[in-house]
Amino acid sequence: MKTLFAFILSASIGLAQLTDNGPRTMLNGTTVNSNGFTNGIVIPAALMNGLIARYSANEGSGTTLTDRTTNGNNGTLAGAPNTPTWPAGGGLQFSAAINQWVALPAAVNTAGRTYMAAVCQPTMAQVNTGTGMDWTFPSLLTSTSSSGLVMSFMAGSPGYNLQTLLPTMGIAASGNPNHATQSKDYAGGCAVITWVIGTSGDSTTDHLAINGVEVSGYTVGPGTSGAGMGQGTLQIGGTGWTSGIGFAGTLQGLWVWNRPLSMTVTVPGQSSEVQSAYRIVRGDAESRGVVFTPQFGFFNGDALVCIGDSLTYGTNGSNPPTTSPCSTTNLTSLTGSPTLKNFGNPGGVMMGFAGKGLYEAGPYLTKNGRATAIIWGCTNDGAFGYDHTAASCWKYMQGLSQNLRGQGIRTVLVTMISATGRDTFKNAIDPLINAGWSQVADGEVNPAANALLGADGAFSGACFNADHIHLTDACYAVVAGYYQNSYNYIWGATQQNPTAISGTYVLTAADAWATFTANTVTATLPTCIGYGAGYTWHLKAATSDVLKTSTAAQTIDGVDYSASGLALATGSQTAFSVVPGPVASGGCTWTQIQ
Repeated sequence: MKTLFAFILSASIGLAQLTDNGPRTMLNGTTVNSNGFTNGIVIPAALMNGLIARYSANEGSGTTLTDRTTNGNNGTLAGAPNTPTWPAGGGLQFSAAINQWVALPAAVNTAGRTYMAAVCQPTMAQVNTGTGMDWTFPSLLTSTSSSGLVMSFMAGSPGYNLQTLLPTMGIAASGNPNHATQSKDYAGGCAVITWVIGTSGDSTTDHLAINGVEVSGYTVGPGTSGAGMGQGTLQIGGTGWTSGIGFAGTLQGLWVWNRPLSMTVTVPGQSSEVQSAYRIVRGDAESRGVVFTPQFGFFNGDALVCIGDSLTYGTNGSNPPTTSPCSTTNLTSLTGSPTLKNFGNPGGVMMGFAGKGLYEAGPYLTKNGRATAIIWGCTNDGAFGYDHTAASCWKYMQGLSQNLRGQGIRTVLVTMISATGRDTFKNAIDPLINAGWSQVADGEVNPAANALLGADGAFSGACFNADHIHLTDACYAVVAGYYQNSYNYIWGATQQNPTAISGTYVLTAADAWATFTANTVTATLPTCIGYGAGYTWHLKAATSDVLKTSTAAQTIDGVDYSASGLALATGSQTAFSVVPGPVASGGCTWTQIQ
């Protein structure tokens, strides 16, 4: 037996999602608009089949969550010290700071008919303040039995600036969920989430859809979530068998079927059962005033966000990680002084970061400025046994970058550095990033070109902590320098507004276009380590001007100009581009392309 649950939840002040604001037609022909149903709530007979509970969560007061079917499967609010609350705007609001839940009757969980999953999102206030989520394993729905089903996020300890949310289904396993199926996508704000639970012991897998669309990136482990069917009773919110689990947000509706609705479109041009159910569940919520309008932009002015795993977060450096590669301590000279947000997620994988739609784009957009995202991942993808090939990690990185760029966000991709047991994966993913970044992003940061960071076995060296994965504060600062260079290159001097240089001058990342405003100028190219292939400095000479390189190893077309310099032709327009090279021979050189 399989069970499907569709519910609507929104974070207390959450990220809204993509919407289709046009008319929608249900299976029975009733037209639905963005304000609700024209003739009230009409559920087609096909979708009444197996519907055993429907909670609208609009009671407004009391301790009962009423089942709107005729089955009488009412839930009971509970908690210690307080129960969930009925906010003025509707729905049922939970706080993860205290243990709150709604106990569902045994009938909803009989014979494996009730399995639910948790999806939640930090509030907008948490994003703005960088305080992150305040619970360890946030779950919307859990079993009272430690061998029952739990739908949780693969989250970590409190204090992360903003965690990647990984909706999962799995067996509770005494507080350490062994998730059989993991679908790594953001989910939050106002969204309709649908889970179809697979049958334990056969090849039928779980399914997860967000707003009627099945998410990408399924990874199926041994068995499926159906192994937890019928164990204990189910609770929305907190659980009785372990602490630190809870839901923070507002439940706006919960519908439960005792059969699997189909994800498949059987008749061209029509909807699948899941798509039809999504429209009905969403229409029900909209008819009660729930708003699905996207909310773009948390920041005023320019914004730089860093997306990645524990290296982005700054794990194993200072605690809290004030000296991560995305910290105000290290990023002190960014062009335009953007708002800085560290979205590092310890344990995160690129498949999780990729997400879909505006789930990941929303927080990164600004209200009235320029948005840039630096993406550093793949360290965990080959180690944690998810979709664990370099080609897959590159696919997800490309997808994330292209999605963000489609929303007007500039993106920078970062190569993988050395890590114990993971250098083979590094050597497979980095050539893909180096060769392909210019097609899908606006820039590349290449810390792997630094021998102290990227050489095979570097994880045993001075830049790394005792775990041989994370960096010292000093070497996080080195990576931060590369971040800053890439950002300043993107937003620095332009052909229309070049840097004016005279005298003796050392070019910076912000001087990609420069004009010599005097004769007999000596300019020095910046060190090229850390830049991706193709970063180019454009120079317009005056008379008797000379260009040097910062080190003898960073030659121009094989010639050392670090001492004598390269004489530039009078009035010439020249360009010099970075060529990443083997770490053992210095990591990079230059070529003159104009």
